[in-house]
Amino acid sequence: MIFSDFLKMLYPYCADGNKPADFVVAMAGNIIEETDDDYNPFLDKKPDYLKRIYNGSKPISQKDATHIVGHSDKRRFESYLSNFSDDAILGIQAALANNRIPVEDKYNVPSVCASVLIDILTAIAAKSRQTMLVSHETVSLPEKYRIPQYPLSTIYIQDGKIHVGDISIKLPERLLPPVEIRPDELLYIKELLAAYADAESVEDITKETLPNYHPKYQRNFEEQRKHYYNADYIRQSVREVFIEEDNIQFEVLKDDVYDSVSITYNQDYDNGYTRLIEVLKHASIIPANKSLLVNIPNLIGGSEKMGVCHILVNDGKIKWVAME
Repeated sequence: MIFSDFLKMLYPYCADGNKPADFVVAMAGNIIEETDDDYNPFLDKKPDYLKRIYNGSKPISQKDATHIVGHSDKRRFESYLSNFSDDAILGIQAALANNRIPVEDKYNVPSVCASVLIDILTAIAAKSRQTMLVSHETVSLPEKYRIPQYPLSTIYIQDGKIHVGDISIKLPERLLPPVEIRPDELLYIKELLAAYADAESVEDITKETLPNYHPKYQRNFEEQRKHYYNADYIRQSVREVFIEEDNIQFEVLKDDVYDSVSITYNQDYDNGYTRLIEVLKHASIIPANKSLLVNIPNLIGGSEKMGVCHILVNDGKIKWVAME
């Protein structure tokens, strides 16, 4: 897990209305000693720089990581997280498990998160790029790869493995959407249900009441969850196979999809469901070839690009129902 991953994992539960740039400052501010604000190296950074750190397109510098670790206060970060609601803590617990850091007791979530954050910053300070956290222990990983080192024609996906030149690397297991909604799905699912309600001219539709309406909505709901999981699978796979600098290729894909669908998205529609259908239809056929990932055969298809739209919903860049 890299610093950007950690921020994005906590953001849905701990943002407290802050923008991503402010959230980066808050994270650093709550892991360092309280005695002096000068210890927070992000206080004098520009919002655009901080936003890029949040997005993963700009790595936190070794100097800043060393500074924060040198003044870190684990108990202060634990106290900070403990002030959030039980729902938030349970959401973080599920998010940790999704990142292969299981925490059996919710009361241990703040402590585990503090340890994870300090370990991430310590690895950056030590210039270590080939480590990740599993069950809050640091373990060595096999060498990761930089996409441009290999002709793209030699990179392909087959039999659950990514083949890079003469090397084969097992990918994470592709998951089908579980019956229970994961915490990271709550935002885009809320928007889906709002789109269905808008089309039916009703105030609210929930997952439980969805079967009471036209079957097309239930089918759409199930399809969109599959698309989201396919896109999330790509995001996780890229993180595990390629080095940290190439993780940005998924962010490039997101930006390209958004730019490509923005004209369609900003059209006037009778309801949010129609906007949803038109945007996803367009997303499924766009080249989105700015990201190197699109050039890897069998990696990015229509389903994954539609799933990226739901990740953009989670990021707050897309809403299916127009704001009044």
